[in-house]
Amino acid sequence: MPSPAHESGFNAITLCFSSWVSYKPRMFAFAVQRTNYSYDLIRPSMPVSLSVPSEKLVDEAMYFGTVSGRNEDKLVTSNAGLTNGESVPVPRLSSAIAAIEGVVDQVHSTGDHILIVTRIRSLLAARSTEPPLVSVAQRTPGFEVLRRSGQHRLAVPTGSHEFW
Repeated sequence: MPSPAHESGFNAITLCFSSWVSYKPRMFAFAVQRTNYSYDLIRPSMPVSLSVPSEKLVDEAMYFGTVSGRNEDKLVTSNAGLTNGESVPVPRLSSAIAAIEGVVDQVHSTGDHILIVTRIRSLLAARSTEPPLVSVAQRTPGFEVLRRSGQHRLAVPTGSHEFW
C-alpha cells in the first residue's frame, strides 16, 4: 500500500485474515490490526496490491509481518523483488504465485482490527504448482509450519493440494 514517508513509496504487510466477500462485484477483504503502521495508511479509494507468496518467500513474508514499517522501509531493506502493478499504481512481489489488485471500497471496525474491503481490478496468477504460503493458528491440521515468530506462523498445506 502507498506510504509517502518511505523511499520506496510503499509499505508491505503480511496478512493473517483475508477472504473473498463478493463475486459481483468482485470484492476481497483483509484485516489490519489497529496497532500496525499500515492501519494509519488506509484510505478510501486507495490502490492496493495483495501478493500471494509461495514457500520461496517465507523469509520475506515473516519479515513483512514482524517488522514495523513505522520506522523502516521494508521494501528497501528486504530481498523482495517488485513488479509494477497492472491495474493499480502499486507494485507487487515479482516472485509471488498470484496477486490481487484493487482499490479500498469500505473500511469497517472489527474489534482490535479494521476490515478493509477492496473492489478488485485484476487477478494475476503465475503458472505455478507451488502451494500458497498462509498464516495459520497455533494448531492447524493439514499445514506444515515453515517459520514462526511469537504468535506468527507461516505454513504451506500438506498432503493433497486440490483445494487451491
